[in-house]
Amino acid sequence: MPDYLSRKIALLGLLFFPVLSSKAQSKLSSTDSSVVYTQLNFIIQAPAVLPALLIDAKWDQMENFIENWKNAPIPNEELIFSIETLLAIQQNNFSEKKIPCDFFYYLTDYAKELNNIESRSSKFRYYVKVDFKLYYDATSNARETILFTQAWAKKLIATKQLDNTSLFFCKIFAGEIVDPYSYYQANKANLPTIAQFVNNLNEYNARHFIETRNKPTGTASIMMGCWIPTANLKTLGLHPSVGFQLGYRTKLNEYNFTCSIRFLYPTPHSYSFIQYDTLVTNNYYDGGYVGVDYTRYLLHTKYFEAGFTTGIGGDYFDMKSSTVGYSTLWSFNFNNGIRLKYFFHKHSFVGITAKYNLIHYNNPGGTDFNGNAFSIDFIYGSH
Repeated sequence: MPDYLSRKIALLGLLFFPVLSSKAQSKLSSTDSSVVYTQLNFIIQAPAVLPALLIDAKWDQMENFIENWKNAPIPNEELIFSIETLLAIQQNNFSEKKIPCDFFYYLTDYAKELNNIESRSSKFRYYVKVDFKLYYDATSNARETILFTQAWAKKLIATKQLDNTSLFFCKIFAGEIVDPYSYYQANKANLPTIAQFVNNLNEYNARHFIETRNKPTGTASIMMGCWIPTANLKTLGLHPSVGFQLGYRTKLNEYNFTCSIRFLYPTPHSYSFIQYDTLVTNNYYDGGYVGVDYTRYLLHTKYFEAGFTTGIGGDYFDMKSSTVGYSTLWSFNFNNGIRLKYFFHKHSFVGITAKYNLIHYNNPGGTDFNGNAFSIDFIYGSH
């Protein structure tokens, strides 16, 4: 097709854009239409504007269009990235400094969209979320834009002498590479610029992860575990527990207020206690622990830490009489053990705390509750 005819078609597209956009918006309310026009005008205009600018080699205007699209309320990142990258390659000024941190996400999204267009065109859909209840069907706009970038990338491959990095991006935009990250992993040696960029990015993210995780901050976690009594306290049986912790930590030290409750009625064996000078026998149980804990981490790596933990507090369980009501036994609790944590995110962790609890329940005139207890808690928390 002659260049002058292509330019005329592009200009006609611009002239008819208001009619086309109003038709697309006719399915929405008048209020929704104004919102769509304001927030999505770039993806709607792109199929008509970009080819015309490319034909006329108006690089400055294309850069302005891309920059304004970036700053729009709803930018379409993978489309913007593909056009911006191709424009830089077109002008021979592409460098790793133009690569955003999330470029593999953009490349993967673009490759999937292009592959869907080519392999199952009738099922390809592209919806843009305008707000929490409104989606705009930009399928036709996105399809035309992606096919435009594909044609542009193929032309660059055929007409320009490209280095390995530029060729890698162009092959993705042309549809020759359908899984960008897997291709990169298999061809790192041929893509040293990207490999160096990824290494620098990983090192930065690792430093940021560690610095964020290690800074002094408050902590909060929930716990779920079990309480395992020993000696005569076995009368009460093993009980599941749930609880929470609130505290403060530094790089190697952690301080927590801990509260947990134990349940599972009845006890495996009946027990006796004196209530209002009457010997009562029952098998009711609920109990818990309230105290403060300190942990010193001795092993500390990027994702994992382990250390010694100790705590003091009050341990209790309730006994119930059908005629008189509840009686509560309390004991001082001095506990020691280990705490292990794995950080799957710089602010979030999972872990386990295992302790041996030194307790002494005094039950004069009733069942001998002499004994201590093990406690194991699985924890999930953040700071």
